[in-house]
Amino acid sequence: MSEISTLSAFQMILLFLILMGILHYIWLIYKDKYEIIKSDFSEGFTGASSDAEVSRTTWFENEELFDEFYGSVYDNLTQLSGRYPQELALILHQWKKTASTDEMDVLDVGCGTGIASVLLAKMGVHSIVGLDKSEAMLRRARNVVLPAMALSQEKKDSVTFLQGDMNQQATFTAGQFSNAVVLFFVIYYSIDKAGLFQNLFHWIRPGGSIAIEVVNKYKFDPMLEAASPFVGVSLQKYTKERITKSKVEFDRFSYEAEFDLQDPAAEFRETFRFADKSVRRQRHTLNMTDIKDIVHLAQTAGWKYEGNIDLVTAGFEYAYVLLFTHP
Repeated sequence: MSEISTLSAFQMILLFLILMGILHYIWLIYKDKYEIIKSDFSEGFTGASSDAEVSRTTWFENEELFDEFYGSVYDNLTQLSGRYPQELALILHQWKKTASTDEMDVLDVGCGTGIASVLLAKMGVHSIVGLDKSEAMLRRARNVVLPAMALSQEKKDSVTFLQGDMNQQATFTAGQFSNAVVLFFVIYYSIDKAGLFQNLFHWIRPGGSIAIEVVNKYKFDPMLEAASPFVGVSLQKYTKERITKSKVEFDRFSYEAEFDLQDPAAEFRETFRFADKSVRRQRHTLNMTDIKDIVHLAQTAGWKYEGNIDLVTAGFEYAYVLLFTHP
């Protein structure tokens, strides 16, 4: 009986410490860490207090924000390398029901810094093409991410990174790939999802498959993993109101982000403050079509909907991978 009592007391103390940590973090979320900076910016951005700071502020939108700087910090911010292995393993588990990995030629649409592409090679996929519009992100993929992965030269050679537009059908030839992945928030950057599904239908061979990552836009956790004090734990469960802001201190800069749903549109706004008082602000403009409508657009393009994978097992609640096959 004494052993049970001691264990119970320990558990209570541990629970108390966890709850105190959560409450402290929530307090930090809503406390202004930059009280000396009063905002006179519109459009939802916090920040600049003077003409001097305004003059040192640089703005970036969708088409320009994926540059050398953002490529150098993107992986630390999103920490996709921690989630992608499980997510890709779940996808391949489904695909391997009809084909072996050494027969797969996979297109990674909107590959960014190439983490998913490189992991697919590590998992035995025959060939991978990572497609992205940003040459800066692709340089990061080629020069940093790929060399850093422990792969044989043969597997490294199986990965190709290509600059191109997912909305242009001429980017690839008919039936060039057996499978494709559209991961993270890539689907929401597309302003022509119907056209994208038509392009994928053209590029994927009959019998092939695609995997599209989506989220429940009303419930998913928009707080960056890097901003959470507890890895793999969503603080949304412990708050009455949804936490939409992230704040992180890095060696080179202070970082803030906010998710703003303007259904069906959305903005993900980021602010970087550097030691020299310069400020970089960027706005990701997203088109967050309802999941059921995304499924309908794919079906209209000819795809057969096979179901979805719940990514809660990969540590991402209210996120799913939609699975389609090419008849």
